[in-house]
Amino acid sequence: MRKFITLLLSALLLVSAAACSPVSPKPATPQAVDTKSPVGSSGVDTLQGADMEYTLADSSGVEVKEFNLGEGELKNSNGKDVPCPLDGIIAAPSDAGPHPLVVIFHGVAPIKDNYDKTYAGFDYLVGQLAAEGYVALSFNITAEYNCFEYGESINSDWAYTIYRQQMALLERANAGDDPGYGVDLTDKIDFSNVHFIGHSRGGEVGDVFIRNEQAEGLNRIRSLVRIEATAAYYPDNEPNPDVPIGIIIGEYDGDVPEDGQLVFDDLQKEPGRTSPASIVFLRGANHAYFNRAFPGGDEKKYGNTEGKLLTRERQEGFLTHYAAAFLSVYAKGQATWGVWDSRQPEPDTMFGYPVTASYYMPERITLLTASEAETSKLTATGAAEARYAVQKEPYGILFTHPGGTKNGQELPLVNLRWTAKDGTVSIPCAANFSNSSAISLYTAVDSSDARNPQGQPQSFTVMLKDQSGKTQSVIVPGGTSALAYYPGSVEHFEADEFSPEFDVWIGYMPLGDLRIPLTYFDKIDLGAVSEIIIGLDQTDSGSIMLSGIYLEK
Repeated sequence: MRKFITLLLSALLLVSAAACSPVSPKPATPQAVDTKSPVGSSGVDTLQGADMEYTLADSSGVEVKEFNLGEGELKNSNGKDVPCPLDGIIAAPSDAGPHPLVVIFHGVAPIKDNYDKTYAGFDYLVGQLAAEGYVALSFNITAEYNCFEYGESINSDWAYTIYRQQMALLERANAGDDPGYGVDLTDKIDFSNVHFIGHSRGGEVGDVFIRNEQAEGLNRIRSLVRIEATAAYYPDNEPNPDVPIGIIIGEYDGDVPEDGQLVFDDLQKEPGRTSPASIVFLRGANHAYFNRAFPGGDEKKYGNTEGKLLTRERQEGFLTHYAAAFLSVYAKGQATWGVWDSRQPEPDTMFGYPVTASYYMPERITLLTASEAETSKLTATGAAEARYAVQKEPYGILFTHPGGTKNGQELPLVNLRWTAKDGTVSIPCAANFSNSSAISLYTAVDSSDARNPQGQPQSFTVMLKDQSGKTQSVIVPGGTSALAYYPGSVEHFEADEFSPEFDVWIGYMPLGDLRIPLTYFDKIDLGAVSEIIIGLDQTDSGSIMLSGIYLEK
């Protein structure tokens, strides 16, 4: 079995060389669609997605300062001193404060010693955030990762010690006593409005710090952005920090390709959560190119990515736009918009970059759960079929959602398949939709199924029927991000003494939030909806996966 697991993990780190280019935000040309109103519908409209845009502030006048505040106090479990340089980079707005504080945590680049300046790889982000109106800094936590030389830090204790020392020094500077930052921080920082951004292991570090501060009675960390971040594991199913969380994962992350998705999928199951969360699967992104100190190359695990990989400059461009947009909502209090507004469709692209995006609001109402019992309640007509499927290891279906099977988890799914344009799948759901903002299908194209033409997105119709029998339909067009085709290939393994022969799909097909605002359904009684009907009437054949249908509030 060990041999089998090794082969399987090796296979999952590869991807087909047929992946499409991420550079252009234009979707692949869809199959011809039939925009006629489905039979019995009193009206039909087409879902209108858009690019999520954000105009960055001019950062040309911002100076990013490198600082060195000497040695901090850090000891290992044996009481021996551990080198602890208190250095980093910082930038601040020129106008009077107080301003929100943004702390950026770096991950593990190749380590020479504790004086490595991995933090400096975020100078571009620190400068841009200062231009946006934040005091922003990134500082050295390399000691946390250098456990081979000085011992092992438990639960990010070393990094947390450094963080608390840096925060104390910032408080001094804010009071007018500059310990050596080289920038006037007097009354510039609002310590009740602090936000974390963490890349790789730095995302896990930020997660731990929020838990630590809350355990100490502090409540100043307002949000967390996890960039290609590792997952923090805790005993007794301890929930994720209950703050707004934004997650970025990359198509060609060769380091931790599943962890961000695993965190997002897990927090949706947490009872009592009150804060929203979102995830963006960024086409063409690798693990390294968000931090200039990382050498890159992790994408090589996917085979030939020539012409498909985002450049460093473009990955940095995405992150600066994303961070500024995210913080405009959760640090400055701007009204939710774009990916974070359940009254709007999910964007087809973000800042010009192809993505698959999802947004989770805890107040949502579940209309369909992927289970064998729920699937049996669905009614298929014509050339359509609804079946229950499970992504699992080993010997599961070929469909591969990132994070779906990590640590032995299974991902239940409803598979809708069709071979002609005359099919429908009906989902009974006697419910009051009138107090909600959107209906959301958590869905993906099953690129491993030959019913989906290679390289083509999918399209279908969503119809709502009220108790009086009136219906209204919305066509979901082929450019919708949740219905994008993600290419890959089948890897076959021969039988051996540990396992039978089996196939795996090499590549990921991320489930995405297909969100339809209920303003599209203005001719029926939303207070008395009786049925959701998915019309598989726009393309000649296809296969999609659903893990749930929800009402968003």
